[in-house]
Amino acid sequence: MLKQMGFDPDQARQMLRVQFLRQRVIASEVHPKIFQNIFDKDVEAYYKEHIIDYTEPAGVKLSEIFIKTDGRTPEAARQLAEQLVQQLRAGADFAELAKKYSERPSASNGGQLGWFNLDPRPELGEAQRKAIQGKQVGEVTDPIAFPDGFLILRVDARREKKEKPLTPELRREITMKIAQQRLEPAVQEYIEQLRKDAYIEIVGPCKADVDEKTNADGTESQP
Repeated sequence: MLKQMGFDPDQARQMLRVQFLRQRVIASEVHPKIFQNIFDKDVEAYYKEHIIDYTEPAGVKLSEIFIKTDGRTPEAARQLAEQLVQQLRAGADFAELAKKYSERPSASNGGQLGWFNLDPRPELGEAQRKAIQGKQVGEVTDPIAFPDGFLILRVDARREKKEKPLTPELRREITMKIAQQRLEPAVQEYIEQLRKDAYIEIVGPCKADVDEKTNADGTESQP
């Protein structure tokens, strides 16, 4: 199979042996030194520098009712949306009105949309964020105008931004990430050190020197 693919089996085996030996050397010589030099201060510094990755963002859980302008005039769509808002604020059941009037797939689920991150990476458009700003859980927005219709949102729940604590488990996770970052430079440093430490000792004159100093008849060349 290897020959058919253009590979020399002997070369392939040699490459695998080299890779295997390299991995063993790295595991025995490089990895321990990396982990020995990762201290608590390194973990804490990484945690602070990447705090956004260890923060549960502020979020909001929403439900929607969407009234399309398709098939009706924009004014008729707006009036219907406003009527629905009045009914909702008077105590009408949101899920029932969503199933009856909403013209989006979420209607079958009572208009439920689920959670959206607000900070630091907002998952809602600017119009939606402005509409729900300051709204308490259970409150609905005024109709939000879009080119294809009017959107009503209800705030079902809110979640405050929360940083993950630096638990032992998270410390181990960060330690592994730091080790991964340091691995390649450490391997290169180890290889360079091997090259510096390596030497070749030649005992006696080398063949080239003997050939240069000896004539064809066996007599020694004159300087």
